[in-house]
Amino acid sequence: MIYCLAIFLLARELLVSSAAHPTGYLVVFVLTAAAVAGDPLAVVACVLPILIICALIAAPRSMKTSLLIGSTLVVATITGRVAMSLITKHGGFVPLNLPMRFGDFDRFSLRFHYGSLGLLDIFGINFFGKGATPAAGYSSLGDYIARGPIAPVLRIPLAIFAAAAVVQFGRALYRKFITRDRKVSVITDEYLLHFSFWAVTLTVLGAFVTEVLEGSPPASRFFIPALIFATILGAVEVQKRWWGKPYTITVLAVSLAAVLAVTVVTRSARHKPNDEHREIAAWLQDHSLTEGYGSYWSSSIVTVLTSNHVKVRALAASGDALAPYIWWNCNTAWYTSPSPDGPRQRFVLVDRAPVLGALTEDRVIATLGPPAQAIPVGKFVVYIYDVGATDFSKLVIR
Repeated sequence: MIYCLAIFLLARELLVSSAAHPTGYLVVFVLTAAAVAGDPLAVVACVLPILIICALIAAPRSMKTSLLIGSTLVVATITGRVAMSLITKHGGFVPLNLPMRFGDFDRFSLRFHYGSLGLLDIFGINFFGKGATPAAGYSSLGDYIARGPIAPVLRIPLAIFAAAAVVQFGRALYRKFITRDRKVSVITDEYLLHFSFWAVTLTVLGAFVTEVLEGSPPASRFFIPALIFATILGAVEVQKRWWGKPYTITVLAVSLAAVLAVTVVTRSARHKPNDEHREIAAWLQDHSLTEGYGSYWSSSIVTVLTSNHVKVRALAASGDALAPYIWWNCNTAWYTSPSPDGPRQRFVLVDRAPVLGALTEDRVIATLGPPAQAIPVGKFVVYIYDVGATDFSKLVIR
């Protein structure tokens, strides 16, 4: 979002400047390409809102500047995506792609459920399931402040104001540009408010109508633009109220106390890997299985537990099969056929329980075929494949 804000601020300067320097367009191009390459969510939360501003607000004032900025953004977006494709093709990481399909109507209730939880979590107002008093399942007062309902409940009015401000601004835009109501006064010079409104609207709308939330847990990260830019719109409304400033300071103080309490509680808890991970790590070492694959939640932790003696690389679902879970610090070479002097067997940790991101038997067999051996170990079934009889290059997305 830092990139998005920087791109918007530069684009706004170009739109309002009477003599924009070509360097400004170059910087917008570079930042946009980097943002889109790093996270395609930038297209929805940054590129499209600026394009809409150029079309609705800036074009009537300066068609040339609007076209230049729009063209710069479009070319930068294409450049960023092409660069990512080339990186992936030459053995680099595989980027996250936003869904290009609308979700099925029959699954709308699922998207609504996950989307609502995601919004509650990202705004910090999800108090559901929390004990109301310190005696309701909390280990200490600090634990109650960290995980209890006080901070979420106090944040609710701010979240309501943010949501109301988005709706009110959208209603004003509708009356201004659709019904042509001349009595409506929309601040056309405040590009930040327009940008915030469209970033929130497109992000939330996209999450609810596309497949991005299907089959996922509360995907809070998709709503980060909604949190930032709805807060900007809400702050404009809150500051108009006599109680706005003291109330905001109170909420911030309680939120800071909750963050500090979480830090203290987390350090004192000294979270460690669970016994099931220790069990599978020890079993793999005892059976000299040193290279294999697992789900996102089981791969790195087993690798660390064995001090890198057992290397477990992450896989993710790709339709009915499996694909590499590749990001910045990964490489497709991990997922291709082993070297001749490498281990003669590789394994796959198949999850026995239907947990988030689980590697299921059907997907593993659909990708690699039936294993030479299948051995139950704790919550996993270890599928063992002979290297000479298995084509591991099927894992790599071409």
